[in-house]
Amino acid sequence: MLAAKRNKKKRNLVRFVRNVLALVLLVELIAALFTTPHFAIRWCEIRGARMLSAGDIISVSGVRAGQNILTLRKSLIENRIRILPMVQDVHVHRKMPKTVRIVIRERTPYAVVSAGNFGMVIDRSLVPFKSAGPFDFSRLPVIEIPPTRALRLGKKIDSPHVVAGVECLQLSSRYFPKAKRVSVDAYLNVCLNMEAFRIRLGQPTQLREKLAVARDLLDARPAIVKVGEYLDVSSPNCPAWKPRNEAPNAGDTVDEGHKVAVLSGGGTL
Repeated sequence: MLAAKRNKKKRNLVRFVRNVLALVLLVELIAALFTTPHFAIRWCEIRGARMLSAGDIISVSGVRAGQNILTLRKSLIENRIRILPMVQDVHVHRKMPKTVRIVIRERTPYAVVSAGNFGMVIDRSLVPFKSAGPFDFSRLPVIEIPPTRALRLGKKIDSPHVVAGVECLQLSSRYFPKAKRVSVDAYLNVCLNMEAFRIRLGQPTQLREKLAVARDLLDARPAIVKVGEYLDVSSPNCPAWKPRNEAPNAGDTVDEGHKVAVLSGGGTL
């Protein structure tokens, strides 16, 4: 009986010592993994960045050469990089044993918002992500709005002027695909600009109907684009147009064979 108890205590002691040794070994192994130079970060691989430089991304990410790759907090790095206005999304991956891969999805330029003496490039989600330069103005649609201080890089725009301008651009791509300039005045009156000719749409309601009416009228009487200053479809049931100063006199025949009815202050269709 006593021998059995002594054997049991001996087995318990052996088990305890074995568990302690295993725990010490595990701690030593973990410490070795987190301190070994074998897992020290040496390279940072950037993918998907076209507008952003690798230096800007690495700088804001906080990834350091020599940092242990196992201690990398991927979510923290992703949140840091998302602060950059040009970044729409980002994912960080470990590429064992020494490389961090950062995959960037940059915002896609959609239009320029021009507010007075400056402009910003926005994406389709209405987030401005960089200042607009001459190249952006020449290649992107432009939305002209009154001067404002509400535009902030990386912050979604909730201005009704910009919302109205974007809606007009999206709808006009079907009816007037070559028109790339929209202006919205302080009273939210929308105007689609086509070089020397303009289509006044009025308030941003029934835009699809107004653009369709304008398209049908200009298809039927294309001469108006050449001799008119603007077409007003703000009331789609009562459209009107105004001739330019150099327009033909009333009754003159234009090259399309239509008569241009010039009235005081405007024209009827």
